[in-house]
Amino acid sequence: MRCVGAALDRRWRRDYRACMSLVNLADYEARARELAEGSTLDYYDGGSNDEITLRDNMAAFGRINVYPRMFRGVGTRDKNTTVVGSSATWPVIIAPVALLGMLSADGEVPAVRAATAAGSIFVLSTLSVTPIEEVIAVATGPVWFQLYVYKDRAASEALVKRVEEAGCSALELTADTPILGRRERDVRNGFGLPEGLWTPNLTAESGSLAPHAGSDSPFKAAIDALFYPDLTWDDVAWLTSITNLPVLIKGLLRADDAARAVDAGAAGVIVSNHGGR
Repeated sequence: MRCVGAALDRRWRRDYRACMSLVNLADYEARARELAEGSTLDYYDGGSNDEITLRDNMAAFGRINVYPRMFRGVGTRDKNTTVVGSSATWPVIIAPVALLGMLSADGEVPAVRAATAAGSIFVLSTLSVTPIEEVIAVATGPVWFQLYVYKDRAASEALVKRVEEAGCSALELTADTPILGRRERDVRNGFGLPEGLWTPNLTAESGSLAPHAGSDSPFKAAIDALFYPDLTWDDVAWLTSITNLPVLIKGLLRADDAARAVDAGAAGVIVSNHGGR
């Protein structure tokens, strides 16, 4: 028993030291590289084509400067905010990430628990491996839903109704992926949905992520077979007409597009070029 206890104590100390060493985002990224590997790591770490935009995104964040005002009396600080009716105790929203089941056997559940416990807003991907209802059940704060529009419009309407009934607070319509980018790492890996995972937000009418024949990765071929690539501003107006939830347009990069989004009924926009997970 003493040997077992000593082994557990050593393991606890090792794990504790590993957790204590995670003090910034770069540390977490390095830790993720230790835990994920192969096609899974490439799926999350990669960008499209030569990954120029992915590198530019990182450089752009490095060029952002903050010029604070001084002597403003900051002994008491309040980070609370409200975004389209959803309250958050700090101004950070967790962006939608697909297929978290590749990283955790519990899928999106640990992520939504941590995010909402911290006072953030969690955005669930259409391509989550956990049903919407199970995510809402464990959340202690607002959950938004990121939406891709299916080629089968009736299936999309059914999904929007399901999102409303589950208790999501807002919809994010993705604009910056009319077709999935050509991610060369995924092409080389022949990336497809890992065995045993499923995507329960895809209804029987919309199809599945089962591999499809194609020149790129099986995953891209399956996405291209399911999602509607011909979205226009009329489709934004359609979406806002079938839901009582606020609709945000994710993936705009131009001021004139932001204005058109508002004219079409959107409650807000999210600036994004889909340039990295």
